[in-house]
Amino acid sequence: MYFYEICLCGIPEIVFAYNVTTEHYRNHFPNRYADLLEVSLVEDGTIFYDHDDGTQAETPPGTIAPILKDLHCRTYAAPGVVQKHVTVGALVSYNLKRRAVEEITDPISYGDAIQKSRTILIPYQWDAGEHYEEIRDQLRRIITLQTAQPPQALEALGEWFRLAALLTEIVLEHLGKRNGSAHSLSSSYLREAKHYIAAHYTEKLTVADVARHLGISAGHLHGIFQKQLGSGVIHYLNRYRVDIVKQNLLGRDISLKEAAHLVGVEDPAYMSRLFKQITGISFRQYCLRYRAKK
Repeated sequence: MYFYEICLCGIPEIVFAYNVTTEHYRNHFPNRYADLLEVSLVEDGTIFYDHDDGTQAETPPGTIAPILKDLHCRTYAAPGVVQKHVTVGALVSYNLKRRAVEEITDPISYGDAIQKSRTILIPYQWDAGEHYEEIRDQLRRIITLQTAQPPQALEALGEWFRLAALLTEIVLEHLGKRNGSAHSLSSSYLREAKHYIAAHYTEKLTVADVARHLGISAGHLHGIFQKQLGSGVIHYLNRYRVDIVKQNLLGRDISLKEAAHLVGVEDPAYMSRLFKQITGISFRQYCLRYRAKK
């Protein structure tokens, strides 16, 4: 299996974004598409590739199918077969390196280096597997924004970068599993997420904020929390805030309004509901119990 390391040298320009359904699929990607960076997901009907160097390949349904500047080829489907795929193409100057999965012997160090760089990773003709719907939906979001009247160019570009982050995450996840370190990689994400929450719990924090800091998707982060902690990111954040309030109650009496302000919650009524949800008793009951033990 192969994947690409891609270092962008500029800001991509999305030049096409389509839902394709046809019985006459043919396309050609010659040398003049030197800056093309296309990502497709095959939904139905195998696509065949005739490369200019004489090699051939095929991508069955469910395959992540990129076309990059080192791939000069003709693509087609069998006559009369309905071919369906979603595709987004961008033009941007970039450098790339094709890597074999087997080359990466230390996926954790490799992943750390990738996340600190401007490099994105794109799977080369991989089965999307459990990520199929996530990739498809992300491509469709770009298509919807790009084909709107008028086109929502900046929003579409933002979603393009989210697609790049998702594909990068999929490659790193696969490298971790192959080397038996998927759990270690997830634990690393969990640890970093906890540190980020501890530093920003007084802010209006969302799952997307934490995931963006880690360079992974919100869905992936939520899955890590559910698998390792048995609860979602927001539940962990709320429990952390309540724990901060409880710690402050050890040293002094504070009002509900003060407690809410302490952890960045604007509405004291919401803080009250949150406290009861996490502890099982109201803020007032908790204070009375604590005072009775003094």
